[in-house]
Amino acid sequence: FTSTREYLSTMSAFLLAVAFLPVPYLYDYWPMFRFRLKFGLYYGWLTLASFVMIPLSLLRPGSVVNARLGSALMRPLSSLLGLGWVVEGEVHLLDREEACVIVANHQSSIDLLGMFHIWSKLNRVAAIAKQSLMYYGSFGLTAFLCGTIFVDRRNPKLAAVKLNNVAQTLKADKVKLWVFPEGTRNSDKDIEMLPFKKGAFHVAANANLPIMPIVISRHKFLDERNGVFQPGVGRMTVLPLIWPEQKDVEELVEEARGAMLAQFKSTQ
Repeated sequence: FTSTREYLSTMSAFLLAVAFLPVPYLYDYWPMFRFRLKFGLYYGWLTLASFVMIPLSLLRPGSVVNARLGSALMRPLSSLLGLGWVVEGEVHLLDREEACVIVANHQSSIDLLGMFHIWSKLNRVAAIAKQSLMYYGSFGLTAFLCGTIFVDRRNPKLAAVKLNNVAQTLKADKVKLWVFPEGTRNSDKDIEMLPFKKGAFHVAANANLPIMPIVISRHKFLDERNGVFQPGVGRMTVLPLIWPEQKDVEELVEEARGAMLAQFKSTQ
Protein backbone atom coordinates (compact mmCIF):
# COMPACT_ATOMS: atom_id res chain seq x y z
CA PHE A 1 0.00 0.00 0.00
CA THR A 2 2.82 2.39 0.92
CA SER A 3 4.73 1.73 -2.29
CA THR A 4 1.55 2.30 -4.33
CA ARG A 5 0.94 5.62 -2.61
CA GLU A 6 4.54 6.68 -3.19
CA TYR A 7 4.28 5.67 -6.84
CA LEU A 8 1.10 7.71 -7.32
CA SER A 9 2.66 10.67 -5.56
CA THR A 10 5.76 10.48 -7.77
CA MET A 11 3.69 10.15 -10.94
CA SER A 12 1.51 13.12 -9.93
CA ALA A 13 4.59 15.27 -9.38
CA PHE A 14 6.06 14.13 -12.69
CA LEU A 15 2.88 14.84 -14.65
CA LEU A 16 2.56 18.24 -12.98
CA ALA A 17 6.13 19.09 -13.94
CA VAL A 18 5.53 17.96 -17.53
CA ALA A 19 2.35 20.05 -17.71
CA PHE A 20 4.13 23.23 -16.59
CA LEU A 21 7.39 22.63 -18.44
CA PRO A 22 6.21 24.33 -21.67
CA VAL A 23 4.88 27.42 -19.85
CA PRO A 24 8.11 29.50 -19.95
CA TYR A 25 8.59 28.71 -23.63
CA LEU A 26 4.97 29.55 -24.50
CA TYR A 27 5.19 32.74 -22.43
CA ASP A 28 8.29 33.94 -24.30
CA TYR A 29 7.38 32.91 -27.86
CA TRP A 30 3.58 32.89 -28.09
CA PRO A 31 2.17 36.41 -27.49
CA MET A 32 -1.44 35.23 -27.29
CA PHE A 33 -0.55 32.75 -24.53
CA ARG A 34 1.19 35.52 -22.58
CA PHE A 35 -1.79 37.82 -23.15
CA ARG A 36 -4.30 35.27 -21.83
CA LEU A 37 -2.08 34.20 -18.95
CA LYS A 38 -1.63 37.79 -17.77
CA PHE A 39 -5.32 38.64 -18.00
CA GLY A 40 -6.14 35.35 -16.29
CA LEU A 41 -3.82 36.36 -13.46
CA TYR A 42 -5.33 39.86 -13.43
CA TYR A 43 -8.94 38.73 -13.10
CA GLY A 44 -8.01 35.86 -10.77
CA TRP A 45 -6.22 38.27 -8.42
CA LEU A 46 -9.11 40.73 -8.64
CA THR A 47 -11.59 37.99 -7.72
CA LEU A 48 -9.46 36.72 -4.83
CA ALA A 49 -8.97 40.26 -3.49
CA SER A 50 -12.71 40.88 -3.65
CA PHE A 51 -13.40 37.72 -1.62
CA VAL A 52 -10.90 38.91 0.99
CA MET A 53 -12.46 42.37 1.05
CA ILE A 54 -16.08 41.28 1.58
CA PRO A 55 -15.81 40.24 5.27
CA LEU A 56 -13.39 43.09 6.02
CA SER A 57 -15.79 45.65 4.53
CA LEU A 58 -18.82 44.45 6.49
CA LEU A 59 -17.58 46.40 9.51
CA ARG A 60 -18.12 49.65 7.53
CA PRO A 61 -20.43 48.75 4.63
CA GLY A 62 -20.54 51.41 1.94
CA SER A 63 -17.61 53.39 3.36
CA VAL A 64 -15.00 54.76 0.96
CA VAL A 65 -12.39 53.97 3.62
CA ASN A 66 -12.74 50.29 2.65
CA ALA A 67 -11.45 51.08 -0.83
CA ARG A 68 -8.04 52.09 0.54
CA LEU A 69 -7.47 48.55 1.80
CA GLY A 70 -8.74 47.15 -1.50
CA SER A 71 -6.29 49.29 -3.46
CA ALA A 72 -3.43 48.10 -1.23
CA LEU A 73 -4.33 44.48 -2.03
CA MET A 74 -4.29 45.23 -5.76
CA ARG A 75 -1.04 47.22 -6.00
CA PRO A 76 1.38 44.22 -5.98
CA LEU A 77 -0.36 42.88 -9.09
CA SER A 78 1.25 45.53 -11.30
CA SER A 79 4.71 44.14 -10.56
CA LEU A 80 3.57 40.57 -11.21
CA LEU A 81 2.30 41.65 -14.63
CA GLY A 82 5.57 43.42 -15.40
CA LEU A 83 4.04 46.89 -15.17
CA GLY A 84 5.27 50.08 -13.58
CA TRP A 85 3.45 53.39 -13.15
CA VAL A 86 4.78 56.93 -13.46
CA VAL A 87 2.74 59.92 -12.27
CA GLU A 88 3.60 63.33 -13.75
CA GLY A 89 2.25 66.86 -13.92
CA GLU A 90 0.47 68.55 -11.00
CA VAL A 91 1.13 65.60 -8.71
CA HIS A 92 0.75 67.70 -5.56
CA LEU A 93 -2.96 68.06 -6.31
CA LEU A 94 -3.45 64.41 -5.40
CA ASP A 95 -2.74 65.29 -1.76
CA ARG A 96 -5.38 68.01 -1.43
CA GLU A 97 -8.02 67.08 1.14
CA GLU A 98 -10.94 68.95 -0.39
CA ALA A 99 -13.51 67.20 -2.56
CA CYS A 100 -13.22 67.30 -6.33
CA VAL A 101 -14.35 65.42 -9.43
CA ILE A 102 -11.60 63.38 -11.06
CA VAL A 103 -12.07 62.64 -14.76
CA ALA A 104 -9.76 60.16 -16.49
CA ASN A 105 -9.69 58.58 -19.93
CA HIS A 106 -10.28 54.83 -20.15
CA GLN A 107 -8.52 52.38 -22.47
CA SER A 108 -8.59 49.04 -20.64
CA SER A 109 -9.50 47.36 -17.38
CA ILE A 110 -5.76 47.63 -16.68
CA ASP A 111 -6.44 51.34 -16.02
CA LEU A 112 -7.74 50.21 -12.62
CA LEU A 113 -4.18 49.32 -11.64
CA GLY A 114 -3.11 52.89 -12.38
CA MET A 115 -6.04 54.14 -10.33
CA PHE A 116 -5.08 51.87 -7.41
CA HIS A 117 -1.47 53.08 -7.69
CA ILE A 118 -2.48 56.61 -6.63
CA TRP A 119 -5.53 55.73 -4.53
CA SER A 120 -3.75 56.04 -1.17
CA LYS A 121 -2.60 59.59 -2.03
CA LEU A 122 -6.14 60.58 -2.95
CA ASN A 123 -7.28 59.28 0.46
CA ARG A 124 -11.10 59.34 0.36
CA VAL A 125 -12.37 58.38 -3.10
CA ALA A 126 -15.63 57.03 -4.53
CA ALA A 127 -15.93 55.79 -8.10
CA ILE A 128 -18.91 55.96 -10.43
CA ALA A 129 -19.72 52.75 -12.29
CA LYS A 130 -22.48 51.47 -14.50
CA GLN A 131 -25.28 49.66 -12.69
CA SER A 132 -24.59 46.30 -14.36
CA LEU A 133 -21.19 46.04 -12.62
CA MET A 134 -23.00 45.62 -9.30
CA TYR A 135 -24.01 42.13 -10.44
CA TYR A 136 -20.48 40.98 -11.36
CA GLY A 137 -20.27 38.45 -8.54
CA SER A 138 -17.87 39.13 -5.70
CA PHE A 139 -16.36 42.12 -7.52
CA GLY A 140 -19.71 43.91 -7.71
CA LEU A 141 -20.48 43.23 -4.04
CA THR A 142 -17.04 44.47 -2.99
CA ALA A 143 -17.40 47.62 -5.09
CA PHE A 144 -20.74 48.32 -3.39
CA LEU A 145 -19.23 47.78 0.08
CA CYS A 146 -16.38 50.17 -0.83
CA GLY A 147 -18.74 53.03 -1.61
CA THR A 148 -18.92 52.79 -5.41
CA ILE A 149 -21.82 54.80 -6.84
CA PHE A 150 -23.76 52.77 -9.39
CA VAL A 151 -25.68 54.60 -12.10
CA ASP A 152 -28.30 53.11 -14.41
CA ARG A 153 -27.60 54.66 -17.81
CA ARG A 154 -30.85 53.27 -19.20
CA ASN A 155 -32.75 55.62 -16.91
CA PRO A 156 -31.22 59.11 -17.37
CA LYS A 157 -33.73 60.83 -15.05
CA LEU A 158 -33.04 58.48 -12.15
CA ALA A 159 -29.29 58.73 -12.82
CA ALA A 160 -29.52 62.54 -12.73
CA VAL A 161 -31.33 62.48 -9.37
CA LYS A 162 -28.74 60.11 -7.93
CA LEU A 163 -25.85 62.26 -9.15
CA ASN A 164 -27.46 65.40 -7.74
CA ASN A 165 -27.72 63.72 -4.34
CA VAL A 166 -24.07 62.69 -4.60
CA ALA A 167 -23.08 66.28 -5.38
CA GLN A 168 -24.58 67.47 -2.10
CA THR A 169 -22.58 65.05 0.07
CA LEU A 170 -19.12 65.16 -1.54
CA LYS A 171 -18.10 68.50 -0.06
CA ALA A 172 -19.23 67.75 3.48
CA ASP A 173 -17.52 64.35 3.52
CA LYS A 174 -14.40 65.56 1.62
CA VAL A 175 -14.73 62.72 -0.85
CA LYS A 176 -13.22 62.79 -4.33
CA LEU A 177 -15.31 61.31 -7.13
CA TRP A 178 -13.48 59.26 -9.79
CA VAL A 179 -15.22 59.10 -13.17
CA PHE A 180 -14.31 57.69 -16.58
CA PRO A 181 -16.38 60.18 -18.61
CA GLU A 182 -16.04 58.26 -21.88
CA GLY A 183 -18.48 55.82 -20.32
CA THR A 184 -16.77 52.72 -21.69
CA ARG A 185 -13.32 51.41 -22.53
CA ASN A 186 -11.71 52.71 -25.69
CA SER A 187 -9.28 50.01 -26.85
CA ASP A 188 -9.27 51.26 -30.46
CA LYS A 189 -5.76 52.52 -31.22
CA ASP A 190 -7.18 54.66 -34.05
CA ILE A 191 -9.49 56.63 -31.73
CA GLU A 192 -7.71 58.91 -29.28
CA MET A 193 -10.61 59.64 -26.96
CA LEU A 194 -14.35 58.98 -27.06
CA PRO A 195 -16.92 61.75 -26.51
CA PHE A 196 -17.49 62.58 -22.83
CA LYS A 197 -20.75 61.94 -21.03
CA LYS A 198 -21.90 64.87 -18.91
CA GLY A 199 -22.80 63.29 -15.56
CA ALA A 200 -19.50 64.09 -13.82
CA PHE A 201 -19.61 67.68 -15.03
CA HIS A 202 -23.16 68.16 -13.72
CA VAL A 203 -21.89 67.02 -10.30
CA ALA A 204 -19.02 69.52 -10.46
CA ALA A 205 -21.30 72.36 -11.54
CA ASN A 206 -24.06 71.63 -9.01
CA ALA A 207 -21.67 71.39 -6.05
CA ASN A 208 -19.18 73.98 -7.34
CA LEU A 209 -16.38 71.41 -7.17
CA PRO A 210 -13.15 71.64 -9.13
CA ILE A 211 -12.45 69.09 -11.84
CA MET A 212 -9.12 67.25 -11.74
CA PRO A 213 -8.29 65.80 -15.18
CA ILE A 214 -5.94 62.80 -15.18
CA VAL A 215 -4.63 61.60 -18.53
CA ILE A 216 -3.59 57.96 -18.89
CA SER A 217 -1.16 57.82 -21.82
CA ARG A 218 -1.56 55.29 -24.59
CA HIS A 219 -0.72 51.81 -23.30
CA LYS A 220 2.11 50.93 -25.68
CA PHE A 221 2.59 47.63 -23.85
CA LEU A 222 -1.00 46.51 -24.50
CA ASP A 223 -3.00 45.74 -27.64
CA GLU A 224 -6.13 43.83 -26.68
CA ARG A 225 -7.37 43.47 -30.25
CA ASN A 226 -4.21 41.64 -31.32
CA GLY A 227 -3.56 39.78 -28.09
CA VAL A 228 -0.38 41.63 -27.05
CA PHE A 229 0.51 42.25 -23.39
CA GLN A 230 4.19 43.12 -22.89
CA PRO A 231 5.98 44.43 -19.80
CA GLY A 232 5.90 48.20 -19.77
CA VAL A 233 5.25 51.47 -17.99
CA GLY A 234 1.89 53.21 -17.67
CA ARG A 235 2.05 57.01 -17.49
CA MET A 236 -0.51 59.22 -15.80
CA THR A 237 -0.46 63.02 -16.00
CA VAL A 238 -2.35 65.18 -13.50
CA LEU A 239 -3.54 68.38 -15.18
CA PRO A 240 -4.37 71.70 -13.45
CA LEU A 241 -7.76 71.99 -11.76
CA ILE A 242 -10.70 73.30 -13.77
CA TRP A 243 -13.06 75.43 -11.68
CA PRO A 244 -16.74 75.54 -12.66
CA GLU A 245 -17.50 79.19 -11.76
CA GLN A 246 -19.41 81.03 -14.49
CA LYS A 247 -19.19 78.05 -16.84
CA ASP A 248 -22.02 75.86 -17.99
CA VAL A 249 -21.75 72.09 -18.29
CA GLU A 250 -21.01 72.17 -22.02
CA GLU A 251 -18.09 74.53 -21.42
CA LEU A 252 -16.71 72.32 -18.66
CA VAL A 253 -16.90 69.25 -20.89
CA GLU A 254 -15.19 71.04 -23.76
CA GLU A 255 -12.42 72.51 -21.58
CA ALA A 256 -11.66 69.24 -19.79
CA ARG A 257 -11.73 67.07 -22.89
CA GLY A 258 -9.68 69.59 -24.87
CA ALA A 259 -6.95 69.73 -22.23
CA MET A 260 -6.89 65.95 -21.83
CA LEU A 261 -6.81 65.32 -25.56
CA ALA A 262 -3.91 67.75 -26.03
CA GLN A 263 -1.93 66.00 -23.29
CA PHE A 264 -2.80 62.56 -24.67
CA LYS A 265 -1.56 63.52 -28.15
CA SER A 266 1.67 64.97 -26.77
CA THR A 267 2.66 61.64 -25.19
CA GLN A 268 2.03 59.35 -28.16
